[in-house]
Amino acid sequence: MKITSALVSMTGPTVLVSAKLQIQDSSVDVQFTLLESDLYAAANADRRASWENFDLVTVAKEKLNLECTIS
Repeated sequence: MKITSALVSMTGPTVLVSAKLQIQDSSVDVQFTLLESDLYAAANADRRASWENFDLVTVAKEKLNLECTIS
């Protein structure tokens, strides 16, 4: 699954992630939500003050058991 965009909610603690799932010759749009606090925890584990795009992949794999990449 390739992450194509991420939208940080301005009213809540979540990040809406849009992705495309490639199934044989078809591409399916998928959305899932991550807690921004989990993204900050991933960054903090590497001693960074803020999260980066690659933290989306790390947290999605860890919390949702999703295999994904950044496109």
